[in-house]
Amino acid sequence: MKRVIKDSISGIVIGQFIGFWMATLFSAVDGASSWLPSPPRWVAQFPSPIAATVAASLLWCAMGMLFALSSDFIFGAEEWSITKRTVIHFAVTILGFTLLACLSGWFPLKPAPILGFILIFLVVYAVIWGISMLYARHTVNQLNQHLNAR
Repeated sequence: MKRVIKDSISGIVIGQFIGFWMATLFSAVDGASSWLPSPPRWVAQFPSPIAATVAASLLWCAMGMLFALSSDFIFGAEEWSITKRTVIHFAVTILGFTLLACLSGWFPLKPAPILGFILIFLVVYAVIWGISMLYARHTVNQLNQHLNAR
């Protein structure tokens, strides 16, 4: 239970951090006259910008928790192969994150934007996975060198 709480809190903090800076980046790129937590069409659904910001913030929390908890539980299943863990983690995160991104109004609910989002997710996932695998290989090599030195 401690681990779930710790992972949830770290996921919330990271989700908030990334969500805020992504909203800031997209507000600047879109040439908005003021900061918006999500696209104007999404913000317009709320009674006030503050309500939209609270809703966006809760969605960012959920996004962070999705990644933190799924990573810990799925990659913590040591009886599964790394391939099985990766495939299951990818499936859980792409489905969960796509749903949360749709709820956040990040793109219109049309095939082309959804496919573009999935393609971007796939590329980012592959890059992060590749870096993680290189780091794991480096760590194993260091441990082996340490053991062989004894």
